[in-house]
Amino acid sequence: TPARRRRLDVWSYISVLSAAINTEPDHIRWHHQGHGGDASLPEGPWWDECVRPLISSINVIIAPPSTTATTTGISAEQREDDARLAVLIEEGGILLDTDALVVRSFAPLRARQLVSLGRDGLDRKLAGVGVVVAPRNASFLHRWRAKARDPSLSHDYRSQAVALQLAEQHPDEVKLLSHAAFNPRSNSPHHLKVAYKADDCASEHESFSVHRHSGDAGARAPATRDGEESAADEV
Repeated sequence: TPARRRRLDVWSYISVLSAAINTEPDHIRWHHQGHGGDASLPEGPWWDECVRPLISSINVIIAPPSTTATTTGISAEQREDDARLAVLIEEGGILLDTDALVVRSFAPLRARQLVSLGRDGLDRKLAGVGVVVAPRNASFLHRWRAKARDPSLSHDYRSQAVALQLAEQHPDEVKLLSHAAFNPRSNSPHHLKVAYKADDCASEHESFSVHRHSGDAGARAPATRDGEESAADEV
């Protein structure tokens, strides 16, 4: 019996719609990660009638079963980073999780020609990796991808920690923004409600997106090329 396909929810549609409206992309590409040979795309009305018409192309990434980690030498989290960083290196642009809602244009960040990451205001040892803005072929991305492909790090690799460590080591290649640039203060209803009034967000113009951190850890959304937007969902 074929595995049941995941039904796309309304929040994922709103995420892609917000990126389409507020970034005005030339191109939206959906990066879909299948597991264990299953490359089934999402289903349901939010996918068929809403998201699918907005995206220009679909990139299906087949992740090997977790049991192959000993064969490949790298962890599942490293494989995921390797795949998505490869897209950013080749195309540049914006990578968004599909639980990130875009509230205004990323143009000011893209004009800097630096990689932009948001700090994790809830854990000072981490950077947020659900929203990444980067120029094509950025040196920082190559450094990050090298870590993602290093088998010696397979047991200790954590994407958010690696990103922050590299950002602090190479401040000339990356701009570390406040937590509020891409995220609400926390996931609690109260903090979501006052996202723009938090201490680390003095004014609305400092925020570019609100990353909801949904329970579906597989959702990765829009990535852009210079002038093009591509969306990524990794499930």
